[in-house]
Amino acid sequence: MSKSMVKKPLNLNNEKLNWLNFKRLVELVSADLKNCKLFETNPEKFLTKFALDLDPYLAKEAVDVYLKKRKSIDNPYLTQACKLIQPIYEDIAQRVDITNFTAPQFQKWIQRKKKALAWESRATRKILPHFNASVMFELSQGCSGQCDFCCLDTRPLTKTYRYTEDNQKFWQEILKATKEEIGNAASVGACYFATEPLDNPDYEKFIADFYQVFQTFPQTTTVKGAADVKRIKRLMKQLGMKELQKAKLRFSIISLEQLKAIYQNYTKEELAYIELLINNKESIHSYSDSGRARKLHGKRGGKEHFETAPSVCLIGFLVNLCTKAISLIVPRKPSDRYPLGMETIFSENFSTPNEYRDLIQKVMQTYMPLKINENHKLCFCSGISMQSKGNTVTFWGDNIKRSLSLSKETQIIAKKLQKEAYLVNNIFKEKTYSIFLQKSILTQLQHLYDLGFLEVVS
Repeated sequence: MSKSMVKKPLNLNNEKLNWLNFKRLVELVSADLKNCKLFETNPEKFLTKFALDLDPYLAKEAVDVYLKKRKSIDNPYLTQACKLIQPIYEDIAQRVDITNFTAPQFQKWIQRKKKALAWESRATRKILPHFNASVMFELSQGCSGQCDFCCLDTRPLTKTYRYTEDNQKFWQEILKATKEEIGNAASVGACYFATEPLDNPDYEKFIADFYQVFQTFPQTTTVKGAADVKRIKRLMKQLGMKELQKAKLRFSIISLEQLKAIYQNYTKEELAYIELLINNKESIHSYSDSGRARKLHGKRGGKEHFETAPSVCLIGFLVNLCTKAISLIVPRKPSDRYPLGMETIFSENFSTPNEYRDLIQKVMQTYMPLKINENHKLCFCSGISMQSKGNTVTFWGDNIKRSLSLSKETQIIAKKLQKEAYLVNNIFKEKTYSIFLQKSILTQLQHLYDLGFLEVVS
């Protein structure tokens, strides 16, 4: 590193300008391995080339932390980034607090699913704080994007749910039922999943109703950041600066040409709070090894790194307005068994808002009891193995383990539940257990259930 890198003074009095330039730097470095290597080799030359008014030494220091080449340090660019990002996480954490769930059993079920996910892969453990959506809505069927790395392998766009007078009333009733049955925690949801939100010509009207119910807009992630700039800028105006600062708008970047077009059509100030999800093939980021990305192995040149973590952030209900279907979804480690990196536990159609409400209640009652009893059907979560030695049982996951003391009777039952699901009462009937022993076994199974090792199935 040249000595001149430490000579240029940092304009600490203009934190916004520093943020705009540092954000652009991170995007450029992330979007192209060539950029990353150039910046690593000659930060001054790189910053001059892209007209980024940053201190080369401090910028290099901050990017090294971002790339995980060194531990976090006291750096003004990183401090400013944390200052802007931390309120977003605090806002989400407040909204998904148990006090914002109408039914505590739903929140507890989500927490158990997070615990189970932590055992499936190390990569998943690192991103668990991002699994906050308890409900997501789809306002179309299929997706026009058809990205070759799509983790959900979406089908082509076939239908959109238009904002007609009848659909408007239906949608508003669905939102009302959602808030009453799930609570304000549903405000962390989104109006897309395996869809492109802007495929729906009336998307902005739907999210305006969402705002009326939850006093916040759902997050919008679109691949059309450069395709319809005028519409995007109208959407930005609709969201307003306060909501934009909560990361309510994100652009998915699928090519360097698209990234260039976005930089040409939006100022740094306009992009200040719009997250760019760098997904183009030249980027340094990896894909979740799910959906269509599973077919990319060996086809992306030097980009051969795929994550074992799922990319879906939903643990809860998925609602499609076109098909009027509600499903219960949990992320799973991508595999041949779960090629989309998710599992659909339940799915059923509804025709009225009241039927929708009834199905939410049915699912919570069936799959989310706070306390298990002999009438529940249980099984072990996949990805967890166990070894016994005396009364001590060690549970193993991906580079994680935990030892517990379990009675011999509970160990036998646990091994049964690892192989297949059983109704607890049927297990008790296979062998004569005293009432006292049944209660003791249920207490130990409850502990395994609370830890996320066991789940209730239908």
